[in-house]
Order: sequence, then C-alpha cells, then structure tokens
Amino acid sequence: MDGSYRLRHRAIDQLATLAVSGASVRIHVPPAPATARTLASPAAAVAAMNAELIRLTEKGWSIVDVATAGEEPEEPPSAPEEARDEVAELVAEQIVRAGDAVTVKVDDDEVTAETALAVLRRALDGGCRELIIEGAHSFRAPWYQTVEPWCSALARLGGAAQLARFVVDTSFQPLTRQASVHCGDLTGLFRACPALELAHVIGWAPIESLAHERLEDLTLMADPIEPGTVKAVLRGPSPRLSRLALGLSYEQAAAPGADAALLSGLTGDGLPALSELHIAYPEDGAALLAGLVTCPGFARLRVLSIAGNVFDDEERGLAALHEHRAALAGLDALYLPLEDVMNHTDEELFALVPSLRSIDDVNPFAGSRYRAS
Repeated sequence: MDGSYRLRHRAIDQLATLAVSGASVRIHVPPAPATARTLASPAAAVAAMNAELIRLTEKGWSIVDVATAGEEPEEPPSAPEEARDEVAELVAEQIVRAGDAVTVKVDDDEVTAETALAVLRRALDGGCRELIIEGAHSFRAPWYQTVEPWCSALARLGGAAQLARFVVDTSFQPLTRQASVHCGDLTGLFRACPALELAHVIGWAPIESLAHERLEDLTLMADPIEPGTVKAVLRGPSPRLSRLALGLSYEQAAAPGADAALLSGLTGDGLPALSELHIAYPEDGAALLAGLVTCPGFARLRVLSIAGNVFDDEERGLAALHEHRAALAGLDALYLPLEDVMNHTDEELFALVPSLRSIDDVNPFAGSRYRAS
C-alpha cells in the first residue's frame, strides 16, 4: 500500500518524510539529503519504511501526519509559526506574574532549551526581580526530574541582569524528591545574573566557580552535593555572602570528601562576611563540628546549625561539645539534633553550651524561608 509519514523532532525545526510508492521507498531526514530506493517488492518497501520509522521514533522523532494513497496530507504550520504558538501557549499556561516576581510552573512535558529561552525572554520582558522555577519535567535516571532547560535559558538571557532573587524549589514537594531534581551546571547562571542577592536552589546543581559581588544569601541542597561545588562556593570570592546553607545530602549518604571540602574551603577568606552557616547531613557531624571550630573564620560566625549524624555516636558528639565549649559559647545560636541525645536532658546540654538549640527550631531549606524574606 502506498503512503507516507511526516515526523518532527523537538530540537529540529524541520520535517522528516518517509514515503512508499509501489516498490520504491523515499526517505528524507534533515539535515541529510533525501534518498530513494527501489526494492524487490512493495512489501519490502513498506518493511524498509517501517524499520526507518521505528529507528527515528527511538531517537526522539514524533509522527505529526500520516497519509495513504489518494489522500493529501494536511500541511502542518510552518516551523516559526508553530514555535510562536508553542511559546504563547507555554507563557499562558506556565508563567505566573505577581508584580516584579515571576514563577515558572514547570510540568511533565519536556521543552527544549530554545523554547525555554523564548518563553523566559517573553515572561521577563516586563521586568523581574524574583524568578521561581517550580515543578519539573520528566527526565532520565538517576534524576528522573529536570529543570535544566530553564536554568540553561536563564544563563543565556541578557535580560537577567536585574534579577535579585532566584529560586529552584517546589515548596509543597518533599525534600527527598526535590533534592534529586536535575538543574544542570549553574556556573554560567551566576555569571549572567550579577545583581543576584539571594539564590535558593534545591536540586542537583554543580558549580565550577562562584565569584559574585552582590550575593548575600545562598542555599544549596542536592542528594548529594559534589565536593567540587562546595569548594567553588567557599573559594568565592563573594564578599557580601553572609548566610550560607549547604545540604550536603538528604536521603543518600554525603559524597565522599564533602566534609573535607567544606573544612578546607573555610580555611580561606573567600567569604569574609559569612556569619550564618547551616550544614545538613554531612559525612560525620561530630568530626565536622570539631573541625569547624578550628577554622580561621569560625570566630565571625554568629549562627551555626548541623543537621544529621552529630550524635549518632553520642559519646563522640558530647566530647566535641565539651572540648570546644569555650569557642561554641561565642555563637548566638548553635542548632544541633538534640533529640538524638539519650543520656542527658536538654537543660544539662544548655548548661554546657548556653547557645545550644534544637535543630527542630530552624529549617534553613524550607520554602517558607525564602517566601517570607
């Protein structure tokens, strides 16, 4: 039977065509030129076309039109017109503006970086001081969800120069799910947004370097964070960064070397204004606490929190408190998982270190923090 298929790939603004006429099959998959073959029989031609159809669909091509002999296939809209319609539809469905704050409500349907760029450019045309990326597209293992097209688009967008607040988070989604969202490398994004004062990113977001003049408040959590990202953040220089929250992991174990990267980074002077430090789920909370006290910048800290395994070995955790109680007394607040201490009351612990508080009293990775600030 004679017939044809038209296919389109989301990343390519051209059509592929497969057609059979008698024993001849014609295949055109851009950017390659069209080819035509005459086979032994019409059945062999149909089999060849179907084999190519299967190969193309496995590579991301989608059928947009099918026609049999005697039918005229409907002409699809031109690529530019179709792209404009898709952008307008996405702006209407996924962009929410409230004053100078814009929220991108990402859904399961995949978009290309080019489409995300066009949508974001239009969404930010009216000016934007705060951008929140909420939700995620489906993605491949091991992440299963991604917002990388949107982060990548923002890094390329010159209009981001005035952006002061950037958030990747779905506040109603549990951290165990959000921390594994794939954001892609954010190095270029920070460079493209020189006015950023606050960044709150929950998801896998490696950073190769982070030197930023305006950044004051940074929250990063991934499952887990790469040690190289920890080093890049602490190396700076970011002269105004006063609050830093690093979720080294959440459900998984911290990456090997993450604690060492944190301690070595704090020996430098890349963050001279740092006064509030929050660490979640390190490799060894008790050893990290003891190591932090000896870092040159520790005396500048006013607030410190460590969530996770500080008291998994209760004796080691308490020994660290006893040994460093004088230095810890200089903090305004020290938040630790006191519920893990079984052999001492909270009152006994407060007498040991007056600044001690329960980790339950602070949640530096919650959406309520950036929404309220």
